Amino acid sequence: RSIQGGRRNDAFKLWSAWQALGDNGWHDRLEQQFKLAKFAADYIEQSADFELCQRPEYLTICFKVYGVDATELCDQLHANGEALIGHADVRGEQVMRLVVVNPEISTSDLQRLFENIVAKQRNIISA
Repeated sequence: RSIQGGRRNDAFKLWSAWQALGDNGWHDRLEQQFKLAKFAADYIEQSADFELCQRPEYLTICFKVYGVDATELCDQLHANGEALIGHADVRGEQVMRLVVVNPEISTSDLQRLFENIVAKQRNIISA
């Protein structure tokens, strides 16, 4: 139970995290997340298998994977335990929707994610 009755007390979680990290720690955490989002967007732009929908303004990166349905690809990655990544409708097209919320991951983790996406893409196309 929370003071709000039946609703979760999200403000307390934010306050607790801020107390644990401090102003500088919170800043560093957000900066790391923005660096990871930039890395992901750059990687997508340089890949022949993907198309970036637009440069991210925050931590959400939307992109197309050529030759496959985004919903099917996301479902297969999730079902096989390879990735938990979402999909969205952007300007009438289904796209992959990556949200970089964990500052503990590394650029090599993101690179491995994209390699898994390409491997799954090729499996779907060849099936």
